Amino acid sequence: MASSEVGALIRTEHALPAVRAFIASRNGQPLAAAAMSLHATCAVLGGASTLPAARDLGAQTALLAHRLSLAANLGASLAAATAAPASPSIGNLTKLGFTVVARTAWCMSTE
Repeated sequence: MASSEVGALIRTEHALPAVRAFIASRNGQPLAAAAMSLHATCAVLGGASTLPAARDLGAQTALLAHRLSLAANLGASLAAATAAPASPSIGNLTKLGFTVVARTAWCMSTE
């Protein structure tokens, strides 16, 4: 569960008109959620989460495929996403053709 500060940030970000929200459901029950924003010709995919009981049902893969299709239809020629290393999300992105680029952590000095 997200801290209250992180929860507030997510609610604020997802309230922006540029951020589109998506929910995958089965038989009227929500399984997973995700977000997408468009920036010129690039779609940024993020905000993905699956309910624990709904994991391994393909909801995130379906949401990824849907967002990519919509982004292409809206003129995006590039898509970017972030995911934790070695997470199921990395596997989902790879299956749909994303190239995984490992990034180093950024650290700020506290001095």
